[in-house]
Amino acid sequence: MITSFRAKAIIGIALIEALLLSILIVSVLNFLRDSNQQQLLRHAKTTTSTFAAMSADAVISHDLDRLQSSSDSLCHNQGIVFVRIVDEQQRVLVESGSTEALQAAFVITADLSQTDSKVFNASQAIEAGGVSYGSVQIGFDISYLKNTLDTAEHWSLGIAGLEMLLVALFSMTLGGYLTQQIAQFTQGAEDISRGDIGKQLRVRGHDEIAQATKAFNRMSLAIKKSHDSLEEQVKAQTAELNQANNKLRHLLGEQSTLLDNQSVGIATVQDRKILWCNPAFLKMLGYEHLADVQGISTQRFYLHEADFIDMAQAYQALTDKEVLRRDFQFVRQDGRLIWVDLNGSRLPCENQSLWVIVDVTARVEAQAALHRSEIKFRALFESTSEAIFLLDNQGLTDCNQAALKMFGFQSKQQFCTVTPAELSAPSQPCGNEATWLLKQKVAIAQQQGSLRFDWLCKRLDTGAFFPAEVLLSLVKYDGQTQLLASVWDMSERMAMMQEIEQQAKTDYLTGLFNRRAFIAFAERELEHARRYQKPLAILAIDIDFFKKINDSYGHSVGDLTLQKFAVVCHEVLRESDLLGRIGGEEFAILLPETDAVQAQETSERLRKCLSECSVTLPDTEVSVQFTVSIGITLFSGGVSDIDALLNRADTALYQAKHNGRNQVVMGSL
Repeated sequence: MITSFRAKAIIGIALIEALLLSILIVSVLNFLRDSNQQQLLRHAKTTTSTFAAMSADAVISHDLDRLQSSSDSLCHNQGIVFVRIVDEQQRVLVESGSTEALQAAFVITADLSQTDSKVFNASQAIEAGGVSYGSVQIGFDISYLKNTLDTAEHWSLGIAGLEMLLVALFSMTLGGYLTQQIAQFTQGAEDISRGDIGKQLRVRGHDEIAQATKAFNRMSLAIKKSHDSLEEQVKAQTAELNQANNKLRHLLGEQSTLLDNQSVGIATVQDRKILWCNPAFLKMLGYEHLADVQGISTQRFYLHEADFIDMAQAYQALTDKEVLRRDFQFVRQDGRLIWVDLNGSRLPCENQSLWVIVDVTARVEAQAALHRSEIKFRALFESTSEAIFLLDNQGLTDCNQAALKMFGFQSKQQFCTVTPAELSAPSQPCGNEATWLLKQKVAIAQQQGSLRFDWLCKRLDTGAFFPAEVLLSLVKYDGQTQLLASVWDMSERMAMMQEIEQQAKTDYLTGLFNRRAFIAFAERELEHARRYQKPLAILAIDIDFFKKINDSYGHSVGDLTLQKFAVVCHEVLRESDLLGRIGGEEFAILLPETDAVQAQETSERLRKCLSECSVTLPDTEVSVQFTVSIGITLFSGGVSDIDALLNRADTALYQAKHNGRNQVVMGSL
């Protein structure tokens, strides 16, 4: 086992350096490999796509001479191993380049790590008008790339080995310096243990070890000072102990006067007459001297004679070890009334008792004020239109009539038998369970004093859920702290907000999405298509000669035409298709996961259905027919946003109108 601090320092630093170097080397090699692979992939994709586009016409016309010439020409480029063109049945039309590479099985290379050969295979389909006529297969020379990566790996390992050697030398030097300093501390500690108290070490430099050496020296001096002053401290503590004993004897000598200095009234009574009382008793009842009350009956102090009689009966039943306690109204000498807390117990002497009184007038008046406040609270509690209920740690304790009505209960007794969780939807809109979330809300309200939040509540009678706003407030009620919950039903307000939100994104005449809402939803669909590489089509639609319909039959017929258009579109299109009114008679349709053939079929079906429908003029049997022109565009990777797709669809729409209207035109990508 290695115990040397120096060896531990060397090994520790070397391990850290090795780990860091390994991470650096792996990261650099991965970056170099990935960057070269990405560059190769872009080069391969660009070359195959360009050559496929150049060869499309020759493949369609089956011009093999032209294809052979193009293939030979491409093979002359540096880095091209072979070129092969096959038809859609994978039959070879022409091929050029390395015979050995051409004879090998063609497998498309997706990653450099997947191939051990020095040829990177890439392929690109030859298409025209959405129809595939074959593909181009090209092999790229990657031997130079593999050599570059191998060279980089060898150099990295060599540099790492050299740096590890330098780190080991540095660690040995550092370990020697540190162990030398530690040895000084060890020697100093041994000197102190042998009695050399106050030992001072030599301070070198200003680093952390120098600071530790200074701290050691200060500690050594502190130990010496403590040792030197120990006898003085013992003497001082002995003197303090003697002084404390003298003080205790003095206090014991004064205990006979303590009763006269109590803040509560104390009196001894015999046969219900005052024998003795302390100054606090006299002051509390408005007397100045003991002689003013000595020998008088205690009945003088009671406001009601019945209280005096009741106290006598209770005292007769009192045992020697019991204490009698009551609250009474006493009359002071000046006639002012006070409430006192009266405590009495028997004394060993015959017919004598000890009584202690405390003025509790302020407490009684505060309780009375609290009672009046609770009466006002109850009046407000029952008269408000909002649902209010009280809960403590045990559950629901009270509620008003508005709460019974809001939550569908018949009585307060029934309401107080359920838990707050039963008044809530099992799961709240945030996704959390109501029981767990409610405990959090209650804890926060108890800590902060109040908490306002939105909540999904539940009626008992129908089981229906309704949104509400809840305010939890910490209150004092019936002498204890409880939570007061105020609940407002937000159903009407939320329905109004939803209606306003719906109106903000809906065309009032057709019920379709307006331009702003259509653009917002379409952008989401476009992002989905871009992320998951799904097809997507946009239709731009315009009602032919719509101005003529308005001018000939009036705007009311024009409105009916727009509404009829919306109805037919809903009948023809899928639920997932997005339909919006962009302008007066201009509409747009987004078809998710729809390719060119499907978009053409859907557009033709919609155009045919609209041309066969009609709008009947009000109060007549006259019917008006109308047609539409449709422009189609498809999503491609280069499109930045939905406005660019709409512009391309509009271009195709203008072409349809130019060609004579009532037709569908597929726009170019």
